[in-house]
Amino acid sequence: MNSIRRNMKLYLIAALFVAKTYAQSCADLTTFGDTDTEKSDRCMGYTTSNECGCTWVTGNSEGCSPATCAPTTMSPTTASPTTASPSTASPTTPSPVTPSPVMTTTKSVCTCPTQAAVQTTAARTTAYYKGKHAKSKSKDKSSGGMGVGDCDCDKDFGVVELRFRYIGSETDVDIEIKSGNNVICDYANINNGDEIICNIANSNMNNFPTETSFTAGSSKGQFHTSCSSDIVDEVQGDLKCTGWRDGNPRDDNDCDDGEEPCDCDDTTATPATTNSNTDVSFVQTVIGDNCYCDDTSGAFSTTSTTSTTSYKSKKSKSKSKSSSGGLGYGDCDCDKDFGMVEMRLIYSGDENVDISYIHKDGGEMCKDEDVAKGDESTCSVANSNKFDNYGTNTYVKVYSAGTSKQICMSTIHTSCSDDIVGGYGDEGCGYDLQVSGWRDGNPSDDNDCDDGEELCDCEGVFVDEPEDPTEEEVVTYGDQCFCSNVDATSSITSVADLTALTTTAASSKSKRSNQNGWGFGYCDCDGGLVSLKFVYKGTEAATISMESKNGVSMCSFDGVVYGDENECTLPSSMSKFSTDTYVTVATSSDSCTDSIHTSCSSDIIGWTAGDCTSVVVSGWQDKNSAGACDDGFDPCDCETTNECYFETVSGELMCLNQDGTEDGCNYDEGGQTCTQIVGFYSNGVELVGGVVAMAMSVLAVMAM
Repeated sequence: MNSIRRNMKLYLIAALFVAKTYAQSCADLTTFGDTDTEKSDRCMGYTTSNECGCTWVTGNSEGCSPATCAPTTMSPTTASPTTASPSTASPTTPSPVTPSPVMTTTKSVCTCPTQAAVQTTAARTTAYYKGKHAKSKSKDKSSGGMGVGDCDCDKDFGVVELRFRYIGSETDVDIEIKSGNNVICDYANINNGDEIICNIANSNMNNFPTETSFTAGSSKGQFHTSCSSDIVDEVQGDLKCTGWRDGNPRDDNDCDDGEEPCDCDDTTATPATTNSNTDVSFVQTVIGDNCYCDDTSGAFSTTSTTSTTSYKSKKSKSKSKSSSGGLGYGDCDCDKDFGMVEMRLIYSGDENVDISYIHKDGGEMCKDEDVAKGDESTCSVANSNKFDNYGTNTYVKVYSAGTSKQICMSTIHTSCSDDIVGGYGDEGCGYDLQVSGWRDGNPSDDNDCDDGEELCDCEGVFVDEPEDPTEEEVVTYGDQCFCSNVDATSSITSVADLTALTTTAASSKSKRSNQNGWGFGYCDCDGGLVSLKFVYKGTEAATISMESKNGVSMCSFDGVVYGDENECTLPSSMSKFSTDTYVTVATSSDSCTDSIHTSCSSDIIGWTAGDCTSVVVSGWQDKNSAGACDDGFDPCDCETTNECYFETVSGELMCLNQDGTEDGCNYDEGGQTCTQIVGFYSNGVELVGGVVAMAMSVLAVMAM
């Protein structure tokens, strides 16, 4: 019996150990004992899920009950008194934050007309006053443009936002909008059709400078952003201006192209255009072995007080008798408070020389040694410890290279009063030294005035820029006359039919330039070229032939003389001109072969055949256009009455008319021709009167 009781207790104890491994609630637990205390202790020893454990309540038989949690009383604590050490906060000045221009890029392949009608505001007077006079805005003060909206720029505030569309063919290009050498806005991964916006309204810049330049991949150029004209739709390089805004806070002046990005499936959508002249480099000037290309991207104006246009004749620097200059591009308003600190000169002499720049006080500012023909010499005193700037006059001395033998000295006015680009100073060195650029010393304004040309590869395109048929009624090459064929003069066949200058432009580029083209008429090539006209400007009679890049003979002309215009049409074996057409010019003393780009990608009026610069494109016809593109002139009969002639008077060779006076006659010393100014007493049109240099020399000898 005792063994049975002992075993039962062991089983019970084992069961209790097993049960104790599970967290049961007090209500599920049982207890036993001989006294109430034993029962209560047994309940208190259980592991339970109840928060405060278990207990046994008298009268609750064998079951346990949840114990009541004892209230927790926090012992009161008295914090030791602490006295904070007095401290003075260091004054903090927030770091200055310079607001940056806001740059926005809109990706677009197609554009549509702006949905909301955009009204062009009429000229009006603004609601604010400057001094005693209201500032009047007038369209007449603008150069025009294609903008819609409020396109009267407020010059008191200037331009604060520019919008451009990239029209180049390169992909993922980086674009920088710059003021001088300082980048204002920059963009990455720009493609054809994308529009970029550069807004400086809330930046530390007041407005855009007079000239805003850019680089877009391999393309570069500049826009005139002085607020003087509407530049919407103007194209420079691979950028086309699509809009701008001035900074007047009281007048939301926004001038736009009236186009917005849209789905190309839209019926009004226009695909983005591509500038086909991306890789064309136009050679403007050749001096010695150096070539200089147009660096203005077709710019037509300067920021000088008097706006001028400068396009130098190909193959030689312009030899203007005026030595005052005024032919600069860029920021050509010299800051007199700082003066001129840099001058650049092009040397055109035949021998290598040393060039010394002498200050008016007698000190030598710079010496450039071993300067060859065609080199550009630069003298800068911007970082000089001895000279703050150029003096009123600068004496430029030219020495035979490596010697003290002075060849000449030219005095150039460098007081900062005028733009001197294109000038020759006092011509003390003749035309061998020409000012090609200068810079003033204002550190806050990168004033650089240049001749618009940069050193370049001589493989670029040579352009013989044609005369303007809206300004000239007739031009002559040798014995051949060419009359304007635009509008009012389109029906004339002879110089005798000309009246006063009444010609008006036909359909043509809004701004004729190397980049935009020089042609009149249908000059957006479509479908390939089918004919090509050219004028020969060589001095010897020549045989001129053309063939395709594949060697197909296209045309040949014999006995071509100066001034002749010929037209080459397609042979039956060709459907259009090839990408390049090769031209051969053969004279009795020489011959050359080179190409003209005839891919239909550009208006090529004025382009020459590479090294064969005597062949100049004067017209072309494409396959699909309704008319031709030409230089605005057609051959016409010359008026030959009342010729001028050479006669020696008191030992001097004179160019006289039939009355024995010089009235109405022009003596060209360089070409040794005596020419009549046709209609001298009526319309002022100048025309060669008919005698070549050799014949005139004979007459001069006979008259002696």
